Amino acid sequence: MGVGGDRHSGGWGSGMLGIVGGMGPLASAQFILTLYEQNPCAVEQEAPPCVLYSDPAFPDRSEAILSDCDSGISARLTHALQNLRSIGATKFVLCCVTLHHFLPQVPWELRSSVISLVDLMVDAIARSGEPHLLICTKGTRRSQILQRSPRWSEIEELVRLPSADEQEAVHELIYRVKARPVENSDLLLLDELRRRHDVEALLGACTETHLLHAALRRRPWRFRIEDPLFRIAEDLEKILYSVS
Repeated sequence: MGVGGDRHSGGWGSGMLGIVGGMGPLASAQFILTLYEQNPCAVEQEAPPCVLYSDPAFPDRSEAILSDCDSGISARLTHALQNLRSIGATKFVLCCVTLHHFLPQVPWELRSSVISLVDLMVDAIARSGEPHLLICTKGTRRSQILQRSPRWSEIEELVRLPSADEQEAVHELIYRVKARPVENSDLLLLDELRRRHDVEALLGACTETHLLHAALRRRPWRFRIEDPLFRIAEDLEKILYSVS
């Protein structure tokens, strides 16, 4: 994507992306890399500015949801967003889909600037008209983050849900990918699941799937992943300068 015509010599004017990451660290670090890969510039001074607030000490979001406990996550998220705003971030990305469950407890003046990964997923699936198998944590599945979207009815018939045993296997895969690089066995498991559900694409409703998506970009596989973080990187200028 080229640099927009009305931005001044700093490249991206007053727009700055603030990223709440560390959940896990590899996924948010990969997102930074993807941002710059998808927004090449003639000189580095024209590259998009962003700030990564990487806090791996965030309590486990799935555990909090499964135990019906906030665990201080809302306050920690509010603090992270306040810090990013103080640095100059104008839009925020939460590098954790499950973390979106806690957004309603964040003050409006902060959450109104969050780029919703849920909205991006709904947009993509509605446009595609193609069935996708949902890949997410147990916390996201339990809290029905996608199903609570006002637009869920637009994509409900296109989203396939894993069985209880498959959901457990997906959750375990996600936590493995948090801790180490993607392996061929991870992709084989996803390929097996998508064949069981007779789909060609997966809905990456967990930001660890950004790592899997990156692996697929390096080496084409037999399936695709709809990855909202990649969508942000791919269309960063439009997203960063859209009206909240």
